[in-house]
This record gives sequence, C-alpha cells and structure tokens, in this order.
Amino acid sequence: MNGVLKPKLSVKLRAAAHCPTHSLAQVSVRDLLFLVDEPAEPNGTTECNLK
Repeated sequence: MNGVLKPKLSVKLRAAAHCPTHSLAQVSVRDLLFLVDEPAEPNGTTECNLK
C-alpha cells in the first residue's frame, strides 16, 4: 500500500425480524428497530419508521 486508505464498501450484519401481522415486519439490527408496513392500498399504512 502506498499510504492510501481504501474504504470498506460492504459489511455483514445480523438481522432479526418479527412479523406480528401479515403486512407488518419489525426488523432489528443491533440497537435499531425498523417497522416496515405494506402500502396503504392493500390495507397497510405505508409506515416505515426507524426507532
């Protein structure tokens, strides 16, 4: 290497998911929780929150 740092472009993460309903997925990665809901048209709320 000639003194140039190369950024790491990808990392491996472990994720877990809980699906309390057919349209909602609660996905957690480390200390982050993502709530992902299907679009409003088929009974969802288009909810995608980061908690």
